[in-house]
Amino acid sequence: MIETMLMDESSRVLVFICLPLLLLLVGLIVVLARASRTTAKFPIFSVTISKVGQYEAYVSYRDESRQLELDALIGRGRSFFIPEIRVRVPNEMSGHEQSIVIPNLALGLTKLHYQYVIYRRGEPQIVSQEERNAAIKELREMGVEIQSAGGQGVIQQVMVRDWHKTVGKRIKIVMPQLLALVNTARGTQENIQVLARSDMKGR
Repeated sequence: MIETMLMDESSRVLVFICLPLLLLLVGLIVVLARASRTTAKFPIFSVTISKVGQYEAYVSYRDESRQLELDALIGRGRSFFIPEIRVRVPNEMSGHEQSIVIPNLALGLTKLHYQYVIYRRGEPQIVSQEERNAAIKELREMGVEIQSAGGQGVIQQVMVRDWHKTVGKRIKIVMPQLLALVNTARGTQENIQVLARSDMKGR
């Protein structure tokens, strides 16, 4: 009876303590192995990721006829162990060049174990007065005050009443929303054209 109880206790320790620790260790090894890889090489092209800050990076793309340096941002992806990278391509890149570079870039980022979004910025879109008013109202509800110049609707200053309460540790989640609302309040909306993303596969 005592031996059975000891065996049961040992099994619980194994299942509830040792196994999770083992899985965590394996996950850390996977993350470190991926982080150490910064270049994906193929027969006719290569893709290299170089970090220049906590989130900022640039992606170098090289093939037989071109060398590109692309701005990028790295953040946590939908999976805890797989980061996401957002790569911006220049607006002047032609459609023919995009048809060559974008698929190769996607292959390289996949080989480096990144979720990815490859995009470019189009011309800002003009928004209606109703959309502007709605954005200003939502910003005020979030604790952000908009100051206009001379009643002309031109925004001179954006003030956050309580930065820690409004943003705080949620900065990566809240900031894109804040910036989008501020742009709308100014009368324009950022025009992001997604050229490729990892979750488009198989669609």
